[in-house]
Amino acid sequence: MTITRITQVGCEPGHINEFEGFFSYIEAGYSISASAAYTGNYGVRVFNSSITRSHVKLYIPATRQVRFGMFYKGTPSTSLSCIIINLNPQVTIGAGTNGMTLNVGGVVQGTIMMPPNMFHLGLDCKIDSSSGWVKLYTNGKERISMTGNTGNVNITEWQFGKITAGNFQCEIFGDDIYIDDTTGESMPTAPPPIRRFYYIKPNANGNYSNWDGSDGNKTDNYQLIDEVPPITTDFVETISGGISDSYGMTDFTPAAGQTIEALIPIAYAIRGATSEQLSLGTRYSSTDVVGSGQNLSSSYNFAWERQTTKPGGGAWDQTSVNGVEALIVSSGVF
Repeated sequence: MTITRITQVGCEPGHINEFEGFFSYIEAGYSISASAAYTGNYGVRVFNSSITRSHVKLYIPATRQVRFGMFYKGTPSTSLSCIIINLNPQVTIGAGTNGMTLNVGGVVQGTIMMPPNMFHLGLDCKIDSSSGWVKLYTNGKERISMTGNTGNVNITEWQFGKITAGNFQCEIFGDDIYIDDTTGESMPTAPPPIRRFYYIKPNANGNYSNWDGSDGNKTDNYQLIDEVPPITTDFVETISGGISDSYGMTDFTPAAGQTIEALIPIAYAIRGATSEQLSLGTRYSSTDVVGSGQNLSSSYNFAWERQTTKPGGGAWDQTSVNGVEALIVSSGVF
């Protein structure tokens, strides 16, 4: 079985487009906010005090099995359940002053009290009319479980926010969100050790300095792409395929007990015409590992490439992270 990462959002670029690259439906009341942060400086805050809904929606490739995890805190000011997570019409998680409720196929499977502070919320789900399951976890511990008939429809979206309309206030926070496709998983599994997404910025020139800077040269390009949130008034660009640029990165020190599972180069990019692509990767110890070309939008948006092993092989550790370069390569047709 191969677990495929659909997406992850750490909010650390501090920009709403980190969601919009995947979350293509957004209603009012959504923002990237320091008040919602669990890791780093930013998280996502959804707030609404009127009868309207306020949420973000992720359209995902159709699947029958998913696992997601996130740090969550909610303050719905009503005993009525405000649906805050919706996998499809079949599986929902509601929250209110009476607690958090798991609903499958219109049937409440259980209700738990929520911790007062931000906690890790996880769910593992298989849609099947006879051998399905839905498991809800808080801080890695199974809290609500059901097995059997979970429906017979694909999961095609993931929603977070005040999904149901109603004249009540709902303020919720999320951070370190990831969604995996677990197709082929033979039994439910608790979300793996709690994921946290840290952000390190460029702070030096790398091995390659071949893209043109908006300042008119190819010198110190890292200074043109190190803003948080990203801006579009300075940038690097190229008009040819197969051109590389790379950047030294700030050091990172894991906290006690933490391990580094992956590096995820991320770029805020735009295409100039219709067929240009961008490939993302890393360079370490004179070895480059670059992903496939990714299609870009005609407006600025995020692209990312998750790498679970370092160039040359082996797991990432503090030494390799502190010696890595982020690498961008122009690809596609120019």
